[in-house]
Amino acid sequence: MTEMVTTCYLQPGYDFADGFEFGLELLLHALARMLTSEEIGRA
Repeated sequence: MTEMVTTCYLQPGYDFADGFEFGLELLLHALARMLTSEEIGRA
């Protein structure tokens, strides 16, 4: 964990928002796909 902080997080230009936005998009797409699959299964 210490290595990750020193090699990534504390480097100039690193932005937590970039990783958060990517992860959020990934999660939302996966949830949308699951909901669509469930709706198809119910029809």
